Amino acid sequence: MLFGTLLVCAAVLAILWQRAREESRTSACEGNLFCIGSLLRAYHAKHGTYPPSSGERATAAPVVSWRVMILLPTGPDLNGYDLGQAWNSPQNEQIILGPNGKLFSCHGDPDARTAGRTTYLAIVGKGTVWSEVCLGHIRSPDKEVPQKIVVIEVPHSGVYWTEPRDISADEAIMLFRRENGLKDGRHRRGLHYLTADGSVHSFDEIGNVEEFANLIRAAE
Repeated sequence: MLFGTLLVCAAVLAILWQRAREESRTSACEGNLFCIGSLLRAYHAKHGTYPPSSGERATAAPVVSWRVMILLPTGPDLNGYDLGQAWNSPQNEQIILGPNGKLFSCHGDPDARTAGRTTYLAIVGKGTVWSEVCLGHIRSPDKEVPQKIVVIEVPHSGVYWTEPRDISADEAIMLFRRENGLKDGRHRRGLHYLTADGSVHSFDEIGNVEEFANLIRAAE
């Protein structure tokens, strides 16, 4: 009887521990995106636009990722970053494994955190909020398109946080279809996304691919 009770208690404790671990990862991930949203809004307040991404450069990919741009000049370990060099130049590569990169990776993706890769990608390219802001068609994203998606959580993206590479709207839609609506098991309520007003949401709030496609396009 006692042994059986102990087994039940152990099972319950294991479940509670797992839930606490999931909630801790979720809170940390939401906190990362909230900080990213605050930095992005601060950048917009100062410059009147978002940092350019690969989707806004017709001739060549930008030298600097928006993830680097929103940290300048606040990042204590970005003083050695040379904006005139490629993101992966010998000098700039030294920044990748620095402490600032932790902001751009979810605690539920430890491989990304140790390798300097990001789990947060901007949705860029024609018709997206990011591009429309960069083109000057949207001047106040937090007021004009507050609930539109600007950044999504993408586990195992393979993208370094200083790398100027993100995801297009078409790629994001394909990912949504392929990955069961981005309801990844590392977060009970699904992966996260950041909207133009700086708020953070979970993908369980999005019912289907049509709704998602509407949220990542600037126009209704």
